Amino acid sequence: MTAPAVSVIMPVFNGAPYIAAALDSIRAQNHPALEVIVVDDGSTDGSGAIAAARGENIRIERQDNAGAAAARNRGLALARGAVIAFLDADDLWPADKLALQLPVLDGDPRLGLVTGRIRAFGGTIAGRAGREDAYGDGLPGVNLGCALMRRWAFDAVGGFDAALRISDDADWFVRARDRGVPTAALDAVTLLYRIHGANMTRNVDAVGREAVLVAKRALDRRRADRRP
Repeated sequence: MTAPAVSVIMPVFNGAPYIAAALDSIRAQNHPALEVIVVDDGSTDGSGAIAAARGENIRIERQDNAGAAAARNRGLALARGAVIAFLDADDLWPADKLALQLPVLDGDPRLGLVTGRIRAFGGTIAGRAGREDAYGDGLPGVNLGCALMRRWAFDAVGGFDAALRISDDADWFVRARDRGVPTAALDAVTLLYRIHGANMTRNVDAVGREAVLVAKRALDRRRADRRP
């Protein structure tokens, strides 16, 4: 059976210390039909040049700084694959990510996305290094890097909300759930999440504000759907 073409979208803003390792973890998948799109969101540290040096099959698109959601939407507009994947420039994929997840999508055409588990490394979360969390039920907190999506899932759900600077991924997964996009969750690690001093999720106040906004929007949509 022919392997589906996969488009991998990587937004980056000043990710010079990490982006080479992130791109190498994509290449380590050994998948024959990968399209890699790096959207440089106004970096000032040479992130785009570092990405370009990893190989000529990596497409670099530069834009003025507009946030990760806008960068992901730019990547989506350029992507040609039937399967879409994301990886932030400071995270890594385990070597067997695509080998684990692609057969699940390939085996059930009804599925719109498949998620997995996230393992943190490089620091501590709640006082524990290397904590592993089970994400994948479509609830807020899912990181895009642990998932694979079919292109038609974005046709059904839409892109990312550029007004959200931190929770655009959580908002998308909630909208996918509310749209009834069929989802599978693997009991396997499909993303290595790097903990470092500049993680956006360390901004607890901003995360909390956007989480409340995402929840309110979901509630408003459900109320609207119940109106006669």
